Amino acid sequence: MPDDSLSHLASVRWLEARHLDRRAVLRADSLLTLAMAARSGIGMAILPCYLADADPALVRVGAPIDELAGDLWLLAHPELTKVTRIRTFMDSMYEQILPLRPLFEGHEGRK
Repeated sequence: MPDDSLSHLASVRWLEARHLDRRAVLRADSLLTLAMAARSGIGMAILPCYLADADPALVRVGAPIDELAGDLWLLAHPELTKVTRIRTFMDSMYEQILPLRPLFEGHEGRK
């Protein structure tokens, strides 16, 4: 279970609303730590698809939870978006991330 430093995550609110936080055997301030704990057999964790699906030692228990979906933002100060090198970087990042959309959305999970 994410600890208080990650209380802003939708997964924390989702777990708490279902009182599943009461069953937590470990609380951590990092999703990577939670992934490693699940990988070690400590328990189950709600993890982003891009993180968990990429780890062959983890097994997805259910489908992605629609309520936990979020947006990925790349932000810059409005004036900086007019600077050629910043615009080039942002356009490049968009082109690099777009093909990864299925992984981020949980559509490339292992069977």
